[in-house]
Amino acid sequence: MTSKSPMHSGGALREPELVQRREELRANRARFEKLVAGLTPAQLTWRPGTGRWSIIECVAHLNRANHAYSANAERALRTAKERGVTGTGPFKHGRMIQWAIAYLDPDRKKMRAKTPGMFDPREVKDPAAELAAFRRELDVTEGRLREADGLHLAKVKLSSPVSRLIRLSLGQFFEMHTVHDRRHIQQAERVRSAEGFPSV
Repeated sequence: MTSKSPMHSGGALREPELVQRREELRANRARFEKLVAGLTPAQLTWRPGTGRWSIIECVAHLNRANHAYSANAERALRTAKERGVTGTGPFKHGRMIQWAIAYLDPDRKKMRAKTPGMFDPREVKDPAAELAAFRRELDVTEGRLREADGLHLAKVKLSSPVSRLIRLSLGQFFEMHTVHDRRHIQQAERVRSAEGFPSV
């Protein structure tokens, strides 16, 4: 299960798929920082209606989901490096998960998706901590992109925290991460532009 490409842990990314994911990750970061810049706790926690999420609840949902996937991704990376599961793209990923990613992509479909209970943001007690946690996760994910450079992004698999029966490739994990982040950053942007959003 090895190939001609050695694993790569630092410097510029060489795998085009990972370069694209890093660009998406950084675009999400810039969009997030623009969204939350200068917002007060009252603005972060304001809800546009009954049953609707506030800006900070959108962020908290992303934190729950990203944290749930984090250990599985870390384990998959470590095991793949130990076993030397290397490869070069373009990679062919499973169709079912690709369909799920397309379903989540807010730029391709405008459909609402039911949130698994484990990812429910619930009551957010510390908005500042949620913002900090999201920034840390962006840093961690960018580091994992560097760790994954040189690995076979289709052969390395990890389980979904929703069900161990759902398996996605490492490449799909990175894509789903950036798509899901973008989906809920856009949701939070709609909250900020909603009628009645507090001015202070």
